[in-house]
Amino acid sequence: MAILMAEVEARVNELEKKVELLTKAVSTLMLEEEESSEDEVKEVRSRLNDWLRGKREVFIDLEEIV
Repeated sequence: MAILMAEVEARVNELEKKVELLTKAVSTLMLEEEESSEDEVKEVRSRLNDWLRGKREVFIDLEEIV
């Protein structure tokens, strides 16, 4: 049972990180959409969809860079 709870907690933490990332991205889009071209907005949305669909191999982990 403890292993299952640990797995659930790990999944919840992963989902919380995704929600935080999406919240930041949406806030950025809302604040800067007037200054961004339609193509730029589409690219950001496409990248977010890639991330959510698990296509993470095309992304760089920021923690590795810093």
